[in-house]
Amino acid sequence: MLIRVTNALSALFAFASAAAAQNAMISGTVMRDSAGHPLAAAEVVLPDLNRRVTANWAGEFKISQLPAGRYAIVVRHVGFAPLADTVELADGARIDREFVLIEAPTKLDEVQVRAPAKKYISPALQEFEERRKQGFGHFIDEETMRKNNERRLIDVVQAYMPGLTTFSVKTAGSIMKEYISSGRKCGAGPAFLSCAKGPSACPVTMYLDGVLIYDAVRDGVGDQMPDLSRYNSRDYAAAEYYAGGASLPIRYNATSSGCGVLLLWTRER
Repeated sequence: MLIRVTNALSALFAFASAAAAQNAMISGTVMRDSAGHPLAAAEVVLPDLNRRVTANWAGEFKISQLPAGRYAIVVRHVGFAPLADTVELADGARIDREFVLIEAPTKLDEVQVRAPAKKYISPALQEFEERRKQGFGHFIDEETMRKNNERRLIDVVQAYMPGLTTFSVKTAGSIMKEYISSGRKCGAGPAFLSCAKGPSACPVTMYLDGVLIYDAVRDGVGDQMPDLSRYNSRDYAAAEYYAGGASLPIRYNATSSGCGVLLLWTRER
């Protein structure tokens, strides 16, 4: 009987500790211009946690019961360019942020043609198409993404980009995260993690809509690593991967990108 009571109490304390650890909150306002005019019905997404909310009529939103850590945050609305950023949450933190979206109205073709090419609104996706035509790196376009809408993004990336594999890491909070590794193994130089200090995998550097989300040399392998198993393909328009070297676009050629760079682009809605 004593053992059962002890086990029950241990389970209760563990549950209480886990609940207490997920008490951070982020709130804010989405605006349509720098003058402070609110933008109603904007979608706010934390892809790492698979959490999303819609801003109210005043452009206000709130996401509560969040664990501590660094997370990507994406804000989007029809007729506006998506905005990607990161947010750092300490245990129990209450953070309030303002997000200003840039208007990008849909442009209609003057002449109707059969099977028109995709006309991207954002310069970022236009640049993606230009790089894809040049043929350097590996690419997943929107047509391929839409064919895989119901699959996890991490599975689609591994399936369509040669040389990439997945690996799992248990964080300090006993949360299992999945991420992408290049085919290279750890070795000498700042571009790699030491085999003695981390996994033999070589975690890629990741950008979301041009914003640096994760760098293994800077962030380590563990709590700050994005959990790509929570990213859904239906939220993304394109992806591109560069193993490094001359093929890597100069703006993403950081000194710590020896394991390669993965660029993700969210959908325009």
